[in-house]
Amino acid sequence: MLVPLKWLREFAQLPADSKVLELTTSRVAEIEDVISRSDNYQGLIVAQIKQAKEHPNADKLGVYQVDVGSNEVQVVAGDKTLKTGDKVAYIAPGQIIPSTKNEDKPLIIESTDLRGETSQGMLASSKEVGWGDDHEGVLVLDTDLPAGTDLVEAYDLDDKIIDIENKSITHRPDCFGLIGLARDISAACGKDFTSPKWYTSEVAIKSETDDKLEFSISIDNPDRSARYTALSMSNIAVNKSPASLQSKLYRAGIKSISNVVDVSNIVMIETAQPIHIFDYDKLQEIGGGKVNIGVRTAKKGERLLLLDESQVDLDEDDLLITVGDKPIALAGVMGGMSTAVDTSTQRILIESANFSLHSIRRSAMRHGQFTEAAARFMRGPTPSMTPAAISRAVELLKELTNAQISSDLVDEYPKKFKTQNIKVDLNHLNSLLGTNFDVSTVANTLKNAEVQSEVKDDVIVAKSPEFRADLNIAEDIIEDVGRLKGYDQIQSKIPSRPISPPLANPELAFDNRLRSILSSFGGSEVLTYNFTNAELIEAANQDLKNSYKLTNSKSPDLRHYRLSVLPGLLSKIYGNFREGYQQFGLFEIGVSHNRLIQEEDLPVEQKSLAMALAAGPKSRSESENGAAYFWARSWLEQLFDSLNVGNLKLLPLDSKLNTQDKNRISNIVGAFDQNRAMIVCSGDTVIGVVGEFSNQLTQKLKLPLYSGGFELNLDSLLEESSEQAMYEPISGFPSLEQDITLAVDGTRSLEEIHQTVISLLSKADEVHFVVRPKDSFKKESSRHLTFNLVATSPSRTLTTKEVNELVDQLADDILKSHSAQRI
Repeated sequence: MLVPLKWLREFAQLPADSKVLELTTSRVAEIEDVISRSDNYQGLIVAQIKQAKEHPNADKLGVYQVDVGSNEVQVVAGDKTLKTGDKVAYIAPGQIIPSTKNEDKPLIIESTDLRGETSQGMLASSKEVGWGDDHEGVLVLDTDLPAGTDLVEAYDLDDKIIDIENKSITHRPDCFGLIGLARDISAACGKDFTSPKWYTSEVAIKSETDDKLEFSISIDNPDRSARYTALSMSNIAVNKSPASLQSKLYRAGIKSISNVVDVSNIVMIETAQPIHIFDYDKLQEIGGGKVNIGVRTAKKGERLLLLDESQVDLDEDDLLITVGDKPIALAGVMGGMSTAVDTSTQRILIESANFSLHSIRRSAMRHGQFTEAAARFMRGPTPSMTPAAISRAVELLKELTNAQISSDLVDEYPKKFKTQNIKVDLNHLNSLLGTNFDVSTVANTLKNAEVQSEVKDDVIVAKSPEFRADLNIAEDIIEDVGRLKGYDQIQSKIPSRPISPPLANPELAFDNRLRSILSSFGGSEVLTYNFTNAELIEAANQDLKNSYKLTNSKSPDLRHYRLSVLPGLLSKIYGNFREGYQQFGLFEIGVSHNRLIQEEDLPVEQKSLAMALAAGPKSRSESENGAAYFWARSWLEQLFDSLNVGNLKLLPLDSKLNTQDKNRISNIVGAFDQNRAMIVCSGDTVIGVVGEFSNQLTQKLKLPLYSGGFELNLDSLLEESSEQAMYEPISGFPSLEQDITLAVDGTRSLEEIHQTVISLLSKADEVHFVVRPKDSFKKESSRHLTFNLVATSPSRTLTTKEVNELVDQLADDILKSHSAQRI
């Protein structure tokens, strides 16, 4: 956004330009550049017509004697309307035409002979000086300065123009206008600021004519348009704007079009409230004799020809201005050609409205129309400023066109903006900023920015102004005080708070401990998305109704919140096999949610550890020759040993559980083969499930047949674990290993026999047995169970005979207790 400093000074008494730049950068907005365009006009001077005559050999040319200050020269121009006494912009031979200065081949003026008459230079048009696009006639200047005065001096072209980075004031729609910027810079200087009367006073505009130009306003959706203010005027004379006004707009980066259109741009630049001016007679013609202004969204198939002559196909989300239900403008973005002001316009309707910033942003992006008006509406100005903008427009139009007000002010305001009283505790303010301000300093700083406040003891009650939508809470006021006083003025000091190390987070420490243990086993950690697709949820035998669904997901594959961590982890196995990795273990620590498990009407976040082990048939080591269940179980047992979780117990999946324990594993069980999985417990605490995966999930994710894993509830696992490990010295003597296979009744569970074997072998003197299940094979009514036995002694070397006798004794005992026969 371009801000001419001399125009800015019309609203506030500001210090030298250098100080203004310093304060603006440090306390108001980020400045991208400081521009001066005076170099474009070096050598151009104000000249005065002394004599005018027609060209003897050309009907369209005029010959003029021109006073250029030091002497008179003859200039031939393509404009025969100039009169004696008119002042014009003179470009002497050898000078560059300003509008071409930045082109690859700038145009340089030369003395030349035009149809027998010598022309010593050029009388510039508005287009040639770069202030507009009008090239039909010479620009007549409105300065009182004498001939020979530099054009730079006459029209403030040496003005410094600051280019403000728009993003730095996105939250300050009022600062997209000169008044808002002047207010903030003035307050940053410590000076009181008073807005112009037309900006803050109650606007009560009445018609000045008996022949009123009647119209009505209707707003379909107040959420899309909170306010629509309008006024009609007559006796309009559309013409070129005075040179001084053209120069002013040029310095703000806008080209002059006509006096009426230029007024709308001046109002927008000064107030940050865009306005639009319609040709009233064209509105009346479109509306069939009536001017019923409407604000509504577009209908399917509607089109609109905009002022830039582009035809747009309207979306049903686009907000429109209509008359007689016919679209005449893309609200907040650009007007339509059908109601444009032109040289024939004599009666107008001025619109000053407020539109939803979201609506304008979508329309601007959809149609690629990033206009100055849209840029301001997209920052969310308050609806309070619409009458003030019309008041300023009326003042300028009366001055430039002798227009008359032809209606009362019509103000449709269905959704009023509410100001707020915000309490700020002085101690809180000073604590947050690191300052020692007193209440009078705070109150005066706010007053300078036109934020009124009342003080009671050490509490300031600030009333947010109607032009500030960004002031809502105490911290907003505190930020404004700190900013306007200058953050760079606040002394840096070390806080007087005691420094102590933060408390350890047991959950975070436990997560890191898990990572370290599983990585030492050879596992690799992965992270998958918390969101998944419906197909994977159903493949894991989970109820899709229990999953939260996103309405604005970035991908169809990430539409549902996962009910457990394991299915997403399993989806990464096939890709690793395809890349050549034939045996590996993946684990993930993550969270899931279930709609049915809630506390205080909020979903409970379930934190889990998922482990997936997979191997191809040729890559399995000898230790994994049994079913994949035992491979997964061995990892689980080692993990529990490392975490010092005591009393590991495995229960069949059909075991009776209480409601809390069922909820803990309800979304985990479905991923496993119901005949090859067990519930994991520590004592009576249910922690998770271990086993092989279901055929449905295996086929869906193309898992190898030899794959298994587990998923554990981390909250329960953390409670059962201990950091105090029980130390048992490692035997210095060799161990002996052998397998035993037992045939048991088919109704006996593996875990029951496993616990019995452990119990019986624990009776051996000075011999310690490690018992691991290795295989389970069901044959008709019996089940064959294989256990791997590793025997060690802490004091001597065991003999094979001794171990065989102990195993034989085990076989005899288990035959008696469980009718289990050794095979």
